[in-house]
Amino acid sequence: GKWSSLTLVAITVVIFIYGPTLASYVPRCMAGTLLLHVGIDLILEGVVETREDYDKLEYSGIWLITIVMVTFGMDAAFIAGAVA
Repeated sequence: GKWSSLTLVAITVVIFIYGPTLASYVPRCMAGTLLLHVGIDLILEGVVETREDYDKLEYSGIWLITIVMVTFGMDAAFIAGAVA
């Protein structure tokens, strides 16, 4: 409702203001572990779990974009996605 939205806005503003200061107290290994966890989850969700949802041609396009992105970066992956 209205109060939950206002609470979320207030928490977001506090994190926006004090977040960089608080982030310096978080160990680097913790941030790295979080990034690794999110990355693995995104790969599983976007590449592995969508296997049954697409036909072979579309799924090979997903793999092409993934491999190009890992190898050459985001800009090249956009081009590969447009081509695929």
